Amino acid sequence: KGYKYVGEWRENKSWNGKEYDKNGNIIGKFVNGAKIIDEVVEKGQTRVLFRRRENQQLGWFWDGDEKKDTKYVGEIENGVPNGQGILTSPDGDRYEGDFKDGKKHGQGTFTYSGRFRYLGEWKDGKSWNGTSYDKNGIIILKVVNGKFVVN
Repeated sequence: KGYKYVGEWRENKSWNGKEYDKNGNIIGKFVNGAKIIDEVVEKGQTRVLFRRRENQQLGWFWDGDEKKDTKYVGEIENGVPNGQGILTSPDGDRYEGDFKDGKKHGQGTFTYSGRFRYLGEWKDGKSWNGTSYDKNGIIILKVVNGKFVVN
């Protein structure tokens, strides 16, 4: 009570539109059924995002299911990971490190379901300069300027 929704409805829920309080101020936006929270997150504050495919597009969402969606906990800017964070997939893969514009970028460690891990630099979501180790700590390959070098 005290608010109204203007926009498209689909499957009996808000789909694409805006929610207004009794004074006419926008208090929520909906895009493809997901409520978008427009908030400024100060550097150093952590929030949670989920990454999943909807309508054939991979995107970041404020709500999700940890059993099905990849979960991000960390610094957020413009609705995507920016700064320090941890990304965990349902199958056990985990990245901890730097993000820029929603992609791994900077220094970080990616552990592939406990089988092996990559430590080093990332650039635009790709391993760039670093080393991969097996579960026993033995070097299995190196990455130099984005190219794999087998050990």
